[in-house]
Amino acid sequence: MTLTEAKEYVLYEASREKRITLRNLIIVIILLIVAICLVVKYLLPLLSQQASEAPSYVKWLLPIALLISVSYPLIKVWKILKRKEQIEEAFSLIGQGEECRIINEADDYLTVIPFGKRSRLNLDPIAYLNIVVKNKTYVLPMHYRSGSAELKRVITGADEGAYKEVMHELYHKDESFGIENPKISTQETIILKPISEFRTYAKDTFGTMLTSMEKGRNTNKNMFVVQVIIAFAFIAVMIFLGITGRLSFSNGQSVLYFVLGFVIITFLYSFGMSRYAKKKLEGTEDYTQLKKNIFGKLVHYISPDFQYIENGHIGIGDLLSSYLFRQERYNVTGGDQIVGWYNGIPFQSCNLTVTFRPTIRGEKEPDDVAFYGNYFVARSPKTFEHPIIIHPVKSFFGTINDNEIRTYLNQGGERIRLEDPEFQKLFEVYCDDQITARYVLTPAFMERLKKLNERYKGQVYIAINSDNIVIATNRGNILSKANYSPAAMLFQKINLAFVEDVYEELIEQLQMIDTLELNRK
Repeated sequence: MTLTEAKEYVLYEASREKRITLRNLIIVIILLIVAICLVVKYLLPLLSQQASEAPSYVKWLLPIALLISVSYPLIKVWKILKRKEQIEEAFSLIGQGEECRIINEADDYLTVIPFGKRSRLNLDPIAYLNIVVKNKTYVLPMHYRSGSAELKRVITGADEGAYKEVMHELYHKDESFGIENPKISTQETIILKPISEFRTYAKDTFGTMLTSMEKGRNTNKNMFVVQVIIAFAFIAVMIFLGITGRLSFSNGQSVLYFVLGFVIITFLYSFGMSRYAKKKLEGTEDYTQLKKNIFGKLVHYISPDFQYIENGHIGIGDLLSSYLFRQERYNVTGGDQIVGWYNGIPFQSCNLTVTFRPTIRGEKEPDDVAFYGNYFVARSPKTFEHPIIIHPVKSFFGTINDNEIRTYLNQGGERIRLEDPEFQKLFEVYCDDQITARYVLTPAFMERLKKLNERYKGQVYIAINSDNIVIATNRGNILSKANYSPAAMLFQKINLAFVEDVYEELIEQLQMIDTLELNRK
């Protein structure tokens, strides 16, 4: 996907969003006209009488409340009508080389029909990607749960050519694989440096920046704590005044004083906190930019040829091609993708969240989490016709503490019984062909898998197929905790130890290639 193609894709979804919104707006206007006519005909005398008996403050508060309630949907419609111009502006800036930051992505529905208090019919699903370009926020509509990975790579300026080269080697048979490749043959052997050597590099390179980020984070955390205390204190005072009878909402003058006091206090508090924040945060680094300023350099420290894509991840097609999960229409999100060649072996690693919503599910019930963790793929040194799926054996309590991964695992094929009793206790193996399974799972290979399973505490799920080997660890890691959201990082201390943990996790992933000896035919 090129930047032009990405723009066309987003504009198409914006056009669909506009068309459905205008249709819904027309229907709502018609229903309002009908409702107003019925009110005027049957309820107007009763409402006039009640209005004359209502307190004076209600007569001016009620119109304001009505205007506010009407203004919100109108503003939302106006933004949708202006969406095309905003998209054109955003892509123009990105095309000029401006940095694009992805804030978040969310699913929504353009048509919601309520049925009582707890039930509603959701129609016309859509997804939104919120980005920031030149300190301005833009909203990009996307196809609902179709996978935004490619769009995010393009707008954030990832090297699409290098990415496609690695992914082609991972997911497609290529007759030239194994034949001399200029990129592979000229690449220097990568030696993973010990943590002690990295510590010296990190201290010299990141020390000052990390200290500045931690100062900014700690200041914001303290401000947040103060805000929470003030909010609870305000609620406590309101309850006290209400219980003692000093504040009565039946008294118009009392309500007016309360509203004015609340506005004045809020203004003074906001003004004071903004001045305080400006003074305390002056000269500090933005702690929410930890990934951008630190992790990219950390990955290049391992190898300058590696590509780090902060918001990149594989799509649903690549996920299902592993045969690790059964065929469903999952919602796949993620980030922290690293792609490259490690001593001649193409690989990709990303943090992945895979969710699924069953057809019958309560409105307030969350989606099933089919997988949450690191998803590592490396090119298999040999080609196998029959996929081999390997699951860890879980105890009863281990299954309870797990997410819903067991529900969505692919268990197709024959259960393979192997001669290694220790391996049999740790793993379940499925394959359509006994010969292929036993050919791959040699005693030496099983010993390596046992060590891998021990390292990742029984959360390793493996799929070996015609093109690659997938190692999915169903647990979060250090990288998944650090994102652009200030709330997510507000209580995450930023120091050299944190960066060292990230480095240690990264080299552990690459060591899986060495552990399984994937670079040996």
